[in-house]
Amino acid sequence: LAALVALAADSHHQTRRGIAELLTVLLQSGVEPNAHMPGLLAAIKAHVADANAAVRTAGGKCFWAAHARFPREGDKLLAQLDASQKKMLKRLQK
Repeated sequence: LAALVALAADSHHQTRRGIAELLTVLLQSGVEPNAHMPGLLAAIKAHVADANAAVRTAGGKCFWAAHARFPREGDKLLAQLDASQKKMLKRLQK
């Protein structure tokens, strides 16, 4: 998980999108981030704010996977986002 979080800031948008998608799958499968939670949340926040639309969408889906598992941390992260990011997340909410 630490290696994935480290790659979340890769210079290639394809890598960032792939990392967000992989983190989503891991969160949905029950992986416990434990000590990596701060890095995971920082990666999600960066993906949601990414310049690339595909990365933002993947980051939004990852946010909702994290929020489903860790609602308190998800709410704290949501409070840190700007209005346009919150609007995008609302659009992706299932």
